[in-house]
Amino acid sequence: MSAMLARLSAESNTRPDASIRRALFVAAFIASWMLAISVRLIYLQISDHDRLLGRAQRQQQFVVETPPERGQLLDRHDRELARSIQTASIFVDPAELETPGDIACVASRLTSVLKLDEKSLVGQLAQAKDGGRRFLWLARRLSDDQAGKIQGFGLPGVHFRTEPKRFYPNGSLAAHVLGFVGLDGAGLGGVEQVYNEKISGEAGKLFVEKDSSGNVYESFELPSKPGQAIVLTIDVGAVWPEARSNWALQNIYEPGSTFKIVSFSAAIEKGLVKPEDRIDCQMGAITIAGRTIRDHRSFGTLTVADALAKSSNVAAIKLGLRVGDATMHEFITRFGFGSRTGIELPGETPGLLRPVTRWQASSIGSIAIGQEIGVTPLQMAAAFGVLANDGVRVAPHLVREIRTSSGTSEYRSNPEQRRVVTPETARALRMMLEQVTVNGTAKLAQLDGYSAAGKTGTAQKIDPKTKTYSTTKHIASFVGFAPVENPAVVIIVVIDEPAGAYHGGDVAAPVFREIAEQILPDLGVAPDTKLDLESDHLAQSAPAVQSPEAAKAQEERTRVEDARKATIPSVARRDGRGGEIIYAVAGSKGVLMPDLRGRSVRDVARACAQLGLQVEARGDGAVVRQSPAPGTEIGSVQVVSVDFARAN
Repeated sequence: MSAMLARLSAESNTRPDASIRRALFVAAFIASWMLAISVRLIYLQISDHDRLLGRAQRQQQFVVETPPERGQLLDRHDRELARSIQTASIFVDPAELETPGDIACVASRLTSVLKLDEKSLVGQLAQAKDGGRRFLWLARRLSDDQAGKIQGFGLPGVHFRTEPKRFYPNGSLAAHVLGFVGLDGAGLGGVEQVYNEKISGEAGKLFVEKDSSGNVYESFELPSKPGQAIVLTIDVGAVWPEARSNWALQNIYEPGSTFKIVSFSAAIEKGLVKPEDRIDCQMGAITIAGRTIRDHRSFGTLTVADALAKSSNVAAIKLGLRVGDATMHEFITRFGFGSRTGIELPGETPGLLRPVTRWQASSIGSIAIGQEIGVTPLQMAAAFGVLANDGVRVAPHLVREIRTSSGTSEYRSNPEQRRVVTPETARALRMMLEQVTVNGTAKLAQLDGYSAAGKTGTAQKIDPKTKTYSTTKHIASFVGFAPVENPAVVIIVVIDEPAGAYHGGDVAAPVFREIAEQILPDLGVAPDTKLDLESDHLAQSAPAVQSPEAAKAQEERTRVEDARKATIPSVARRDGRGGEIIYAVAGSKGVLMPDLRGRSVRDVARACAQLGLQVEARGDGAVVRQSPAPGTEIGSVQVVSVDFARAN
């Protein structure tokens, strides 16, 4: 019995050791397994995190970049020149095309609307699906009709997104200034290119989360930021189809007599002459370094002011000789010739101006009258702007303001300003240039109701065959500003190879007149001269017998006015308007109200501005009613009420 108890006691002592060993083994196994899992998890979460995250995102996340809306381009009155409109574009997710039948169906339906090659589209879709692609453009910026048809099909894997498309409300108007936008939305010319970064805005992103079956379960978007608006200095007007290149920046020409303002300004600024001084024009001929240069007429002794008014080459050359080569070159560069103006447009040329070291002995004679130098119309307009602005050159600029998408002004232009000549010299030249339009070569540039100043130019072109000046091909020009005392506009007209009459005073000055008479009333510039209606009336009722001097003066006035009326202005002809000017009538009781009925808003505004009347207008179209009535004496009238209406 005691032996049995001893054996049982021994067995009971060994059993706990076995259980503990088994328990320890299991615990060790579990701990090792957990450690291995932990190490693996740590490795995956830390060392291999980026690779796995990218893989997961490629499998689950679908990212589409959303293009921003480009900023507007506006004219000086905030009228739209360019804006973006929303259009529909379509893309396909090839992973959603589960069977070849889906691919065939999508290709068949789309080609019927988009006019694509069905076989080619099937191949593209199959290749994209096999390559694991999740995005493939099918068509961009569709018409509303195309988008509606495709949406009605309900095709698998086909999705829509909106994209902005550039729209120019005025068609090709100012196309060379505004530029254009490519398919990717980037500016490719003009202001669209120069300010592309500001106009473009910032793209957004659309994130789409999908499960293993391709079903969308979550999406969120980082919105795009619209671009900034650009406000330009230009004003919306008509354009003719052949105007494509920007000649104001890229066309170089010899300016001829319009360039004489440099030699006259330099001589007066340096105190070498005064406008009232007299200068011998040598009966129209001067020889410089063996080269004889002639005037268009034989002039004797003239005042400096008259020499400019009559455009004497001899006088300009003599002044250039007094100024000297180095000083002449200095004033040429002061006025801005020989370098780019810096206007915010691509493709501007600096013109042609040789350094003084390369001038020949006769160069001063040529340059003083606008030869041996190449300028752009913009440079020439800016030079006359110096005289109009009391001797200060304001850098030409196109952009007036940049606005954020909320309308807040972020930038306002502050163009470079520098003094070229003293205010006294500028005012003296303005008075001299006014005489060009009153008694000189540009009588056809005289304005109704406004004073004007300017200079004509008639330059011979180089014959490409003989390499000498042509006797049949010319460039006619006129540069001027108005009103004289407080100029509001500078206008340049350059006509390449005019047919028939070719002098600047005959063909370019009338175009200046027509442009100025349209622009000044639109800008709200008050007339600074009175219409000479009373003198016309007295002339009509004057006795038939006149002194020879009076008869000659009347004949000259009649000739000038007949020439003005006979001139067909290019601007009016090209934009389809007749360009007819409304004149008031001088009656026995004074000036009578003209008949405005049937006239446009522009014509009425111009006529009333010339008569010093304010307009109270209602409606649009053509005049149907007016008060006071036609024929009413307007001596005491201050306001004209006009009703406009459009024809049915």
